[in-house]
Amino acid sequence: MKILIQVFSAVALLCSVLVKAQNKVHLNTLNLNLMSTEYGRVRADRSCENRPLTINGKTYKGVGTHAYSKMIVSLQGKAQSFQALVGVDDEVEPRASVIFRISGDNKVLAESPVMRKGNDPFLLKADLKGVNQAVLEVLPTDKSSSIS
Repeated sequence: MKILIQVFSAVALLCSVLVKAQNKVHLNTLNLNLMSTEYGRVRADRSCENRPLTINGKTYKGVGTHAYSKMIVSLQGKAQSFQALVGVDDEVEPRASVIFRISGDNKVLAESPVMRKGNDPFLLKADLKGVNQAVLEVLPTDKSSSIS
């Protein structure tokens, strides 16, 4: 199983889970009730405000969520890799800034730079070989938000 994440929208997250070499399971088809968010509702293929996911005017498929958000994915050591296009949705306030992170078995595997509205999507990649549990997070970078 490989995992590919497509786009978080703060925020948009587009994700695919690849089983073997050819099979794909997209994050937006998984049970999104398993993703927690500090504000609003996590949505498949829509922003938290129920609009299309857009980054710099381009529309994406994926998962819309606010920061702070977190999803734990059981991989049972069967995943190979993770890839994600991550970015801040066009509907977000200009001052919003986030970091996208993937951890595996309690170790940070990959992190985006600080992302803001207007930034191009960032390709986040991680090796997941042997990882039993992956954690996908969108972290606010301002001090006023709480992270649990």
